[in-house]
Amino acid sequence: MGYILSLFLNLIGCGGNNLFYLKDEEAEAEEDVKKIVASIFQILETKDVEGFKNLFDQSVIDMSDYKEGSDYTFNIFEGTVVSVSKKYIRSGGRTSNQEDSYSTITASFDISTDKNEYVLFFQYYSNHDETIRIDKLTKFKLLLVSDIEKYDGFRDMTAKLGIFYPGWVNIP
Repeated sequence: MGYILSLFLNLIGCGGNNLFYLKDEEAEAEEDVKKIVASIFQILETKDVEGFKNLFDQSVIDMSDYKEGSDYTFNIFEGTVVSVSKKYIRSGGRTSNQEDSYSTITASFDISTDKNEYVLFFQYYSNHDETIRIDKLTKFKLLLVSDIEKYDGFRDMTAKLGIFYPGWVNIP
């Protein structure tokens, strides 16, 4: 009973604003994600390699396998987007330090082009600290639906920064 009362008071009492804050944050994340998805597919459809690079945080661009991930993404993407279906958008993982606080935003979509079916996953931070800028992607994975099992699906995607390419997994 004490636990339930404590939880209730936290939600409506001192912590009551947290519910409204989280809803506002999630709505804001959804709007940001829509813009990012539109940018991603405009860039991929037009094969804009420099525009793709500009989507990412410098820490990703500086990774030794950035080019492999970028090349893989452009090599598998074909066609014009005909439908985008949201699987999920999650806002959470709030982190604070002395200068700033930010939340991790993760999103996944099913994508259909006139030539293929894809699954997209990406992650970014909603605010920035000294090293990570807002609206810059830190994790990215685009897979052909037909390759999901071959490349071990989306398991452990949150464990690695960068752009996915087949070198990330052991292929039998």
